[in-house]
Amino acid sequence: MLRSAVRARRYGAAGIALCTVLSAGAAIALPAALGGALDRVLAGRPAGGPLLLCAGLIVLAAAADAADGLLTGTANARTTAWLRTGLLRRLLGAGPAAGRSFASGDLVARLVGGAAQAGTAPAALAATAAAALAPLGGLVALALIDWRTALVFAAGLPVLALLLRVFVRETGNSAAHYQQLQGELAARLAEAVTGARTIAAAGTRDREATRVLAPLPALSRAGLRMWQIRARSTAQATALLPLLELAVLAVAGLRVAAGELSVGGLLACWRYAVLAAGIGALTGQLSALARARAAAGRLAEPWRLPVPSYGKRVLRDGPGTLDFRGVTVRLDGREVLRDVDLTVPGGAVVAIVGRSGSGKSALAAAAGRLLEPDEGRVLLDGVPVGELRHEELREAVAYAFERPALLGGTVAG
Repeated sequence: MLRSAVRARRYGAAGIALCTVLSAGAAIALPAALGGALDRVLAGRPAGGPLLLCAGLIVLAAAADAADGLLTGTANARTTAWLRTGLLRRLLGAGPAAGRSFASGDLVARLVGGAAQAGTAPAALAATAAAALAPLGGLVALALIDWRTALVFAAGLPVLALLLRVFVRETGNSAAHYQQLQGELAARLAEAVTGARTIAAAGTRDREATRVLAPLPALSRAGLRMWQIRARSTAQATALLPLLELAVLAVAGLRVAAGELSVGGLLACWRYAVLAAGIGALTGQLSALARARAAAGRLAEPWRLPVPSYGKRVLRDGPGTLDFRGVTVRLDGREVLRDVDLTVPGGAVVAIVGRSGSGKSALAAAAGRLLEPDEGRVLLDGVPVGELRHEELREAVAYAFERPALLGGTVAG
């Protein structure tokens, strides 16, 4: 599903990546231009050209960042809309199976908050991939100026890579737990709203409020945990990266003292070390990507609900005889109907009577494919209902629900 979302918004993601690459390119070229300008000034030569180049690079980076912000917002909104529309169609196509598998409040939480979080994935993926170019480019440029300084900086990269890996794993796990608790809280609230009249009549308002808000402390702890993970990772990177920058400056200073590196080269080495240290700033992008991935995982669960397929047959003129042949239905691992054979003649009025949970609703639901039998067949005038066109089945089988939902302004439309 997430791959489909990325493919659907690939042009927006490509635009974001292009803007980030342009910004990174300007950032990589700027230290070299500054170093060249400084060397010209110290040598008493005109530095107008390099200074104009520096100004142009700064303007390019600012314009690319502005365009990136606009494209990111647009891509996030469109991806979110695509996910919500696709999931809603999936849920409506799955029919009552969605309600049996997921609480209504949980589905709303996934459809609203989860889709918005997952909708940031294409932009976050493009931004993360492109944002890594500036630190990598800085390291390459550092190696081109003086390979010894690059080697000093690279010595700390394995430790930084390990820190980032742990950060991504822990962020993903904590985000998934937080979103799960959000769904549980929404499900309880939706149940309370649905039964508001019963709660009022029973006088259990305070007890119900306690039940609905029971997941709140755990939700608070999960949210705090996410911030603690990010704070710890930022602190670790903040402690490591300045040491690497200082080590690069020390080596570059020794090279200047030995006459093997110019003062402009020293400035460029320092700026490239700062640029390469930007890899530690990827925690923001990686955190957004981990949260989006966790949200997409929760969206994928209802997305995988099976959608019934319909045939192309139409009904012949007939009395409307309904036949159940060897129908078996299992719900939540319990067999509610077993090998039922029943014929309801056309035009007949039949009442199914039984205790709660005996399968009355399951039998009625199987007639119009609101529930698929695990075994057996249902026929309407001799035609299996699974082979009928969708419109044909809905015209032939109608339901009057206990609590109907009126969708639209009037009964007619």
